[in-house]
This record gives sequence, C-alpha cells and structure tokens, in this order.
Amino acid sequence: MGKGDRFERQATALQLILVDDHSIFVDGLAAWIRPSRQVKLKAVAEDLKGGKAFVDKGGFDVLLADLNLPRIGPGQALEITHFCSQVKFSREQRPSI
Repeated sequence: MGKGDRFERQATALQLILVDDHSIFVDGLAAWIRPSRQVKLKAVAEDLKGGKAFVDKGGFDVLLADLNLPRIGPGQALEITHFCSQVKFSREQRPSI
C-alpha cells in the first residue's frame, strides 16, 4: 500500500447509523458530528424496525443503538445484538481506524 492509498482511506468519512428515540441525544450528537470530516451521520431511526431497514440497505461503518428503546422487551435486546452480528463486511469494507 502506497502513501496515496493510505491518505485516500483516511479521507473517507466513517458512516454512522444511529438508532435512538431521544431527540435531545440525537440532535446533540448530530450537532457534534456535523462539522467533522471524519464522521458522517448517514441515518437516524427511532426504533428497531427503522434501524433494521437502514442496516439492510448497507453502506455504513458503525451502528450506534439504544438498547432501551420503547416497545423493546428484555428478550429483544438479544434480538438487536443478533441482528447486529449478522452484518458482514468484506476486508476491503472494514474501516481502518
């Protein structure tokens, strides 16, 4: 890998999907991320169903999810971790951090 390859990789922003129902947290995180060239808030979902829809579309690097979403019972937190574990990246897609 040459110098140009490494620079190109670092110039690509980390794509973040956020699943959270607390608007004050979402708005605060979005305001903090907005000026960054390193992280881009790709999508926001307020519930697990919306989060799954964004994950199915792909094109992200990080999924940040609230495990205490409304309408999620104790067993459904396991569903979230299971659904996150199903996300697969090829070696080329994994971000270099």
